[in-house]
Amino acid sequence: MTDSARPYLPAPGGTLSRKTRDALFLLLSEFAPKASSELVARLGLPVKIEAKSLEVVIGAKHQIEKGISLDFNISPGGGRGFLGIEIAVARALVEASFQGGGTPSVERDITPVERRVTEGFMEFFLSRFNAFWEKRGECAFAPIKAGSSDETKVSTKDSEDTFVIALFQLNVQGIPGRLEAGLPLPFLKPLTAGLEKISEKPESMADDPKLHPVLKKKMEGVLVPIRAFLAEPDVFLREMADLEPGDVLPVGRLGAEAVLLAGVVPMFRGQAGVLNGHRAIRISGVAKTDRRVS
Repeated sequence: MTDSARPYLPAPGGTLSRKTRDALFLLLSEFAPKASSELVARLGLPVKIEAKSLEVVIGAKHQIEKGISLDFNISPGGGRGFLGIEIAVARALVEASFQGGGTPSVERDITPVERRVTEGFMEFFLSRFNAFWEKRGECAFAPIKAGSSDETKVSTKDSEDTFVIALFQLNVQGIPGRLEAGLPLPFLKPLTAGLEKISEKPESMADDPKLHPVLKKKMEGVLVPIRAFLAEPDVFLREMADLEPGDVLPVGRLGAEAVLLAGVVPMFRGQAGVLNGHRAIRISGVAKTDRRVS
């Protein structure tokens, strides 16, 4: 007996490559603490936000169940996104807003006042999230108010589109909870088109904006002594005292990573080897801060 083959149905609107998702998550990880600082400064709430994950799902599916949600319109294009926040951390936000201890109340339905306070926080977060995407393309996020005509305009296309959902960890005075932000993939794709190329771009000193063309011109003809460190073994002092002529102290091997220094400044990383019978270093990248300079 053979089962009938299930046809492959690609996600509506396509998807994002792993490299693009990784690059986007890195950007969101940098965005989260900046948004935290602005929320503390503007709202006076003791909050901390940290990016946790990035998911691509079919449909506008909330990852947070039984939370408070806020839909918003996206222009241009007429798309729709959403925010969601867990009830427990929403209550902590309300307590903190009224100078409480941040401890959530017992399980109960959230009151209209508590909902409005939470939505105010979400609207401010949405403005920061909008500013994050405005750096990558023209767009505007407008929250949909309860009872407005837009609230009932949920099209079939919106529910079938593929969404990208960023999950954040939200901490309010020690009370943790999740905050989600969902955006339709057709809106995101044009704005993320260059992320994969950026992540694949090799490091190059020539691309450093600090190396102004005038500075580069002045550097021509300047001789700099170059040294290559193949290894820095640690040896007990008593072993050093016992060393005699003829003893062998291993310090590295062919193919081991070496650091090239211009004077005392680490400049490049490379692998030790042999070229035309001479010892040589193959450059593999730009060196990071090295402990020999400290």
